[in-house]
Amino acid sequence: MFQMFKADRYRGKRVRLSAFIRTQDVTGHAALCFRVDGKPTAKRGQTLAFDNMDDRRILGTTDWTRYACVLDVPRDARAIFISNILAGRGNLYWADVRFEIVDKSVRVTGRGRAGSLALRPSNLDFSET
Repeated sequence: MFQMFKADRYRGKRVRLSAFIRTQDVTGHAALCFRVDGKPTAKRGQTLAFDNMDDRRILGTTDWTRYACVLDVPRDARAIFISNILAGRGNLYWADVRFEIVDKSVRVTGRGRAGSLALRPSNLDFSET
């Protein structure tokens, strides 16, 4: 599942995508994904902020738990992309999906403009999952 929509009403705000997720026999990982895009480039929008829960993946079989991604939406944002991820086999169930503006006391979970790129390449042989 994914959606992409205009960022107009969220510009300059901190936003949280959250959902209750339950997994069953996931061989890879599951997650939420939240991306904020800016001015389009040749193929798609320029990524301004991003969180795919790479540092907090959902593994194996889990009970219902609320997960969240929180990003700041820059004033020059044009589009927002939200989705879930199921890498590998298994089942991902989600419920009570919310997309809401939150105050600045809620910690950002993803990467924004500053520090969004790694300093050097890693896992070049793709042996890490």
